[in-house]
Amino acid sequence: MATRAGVTATSPFSTPNRHQIHSKPTIEEAQACPREFYEMDNAMIIKLSAEGIFEAIGERLIREIMAVDGCR
Repeated sequence: MATRAGVTATSPFSTPNRHQIHSKPTIEEAQACPREFYEMDNAMIIKLSAEGIFEAIGERLIREIMAVDGCR
């Protein structure tokens, strides 16, 4: 791992390179992005629920019911 002035390249405080600043998502990356709440992972649903996003709260409730009832 490369370091510069004691800061690793993966540090959130490191200076991003030109590619990181100006890169746009590829078509494949855009197609892979979740578009509906049921497509999102649990961590994202929990984060959005905590922020008060109604649809995420509903999805979290659905997942909780599924977990308790054993639905698939």
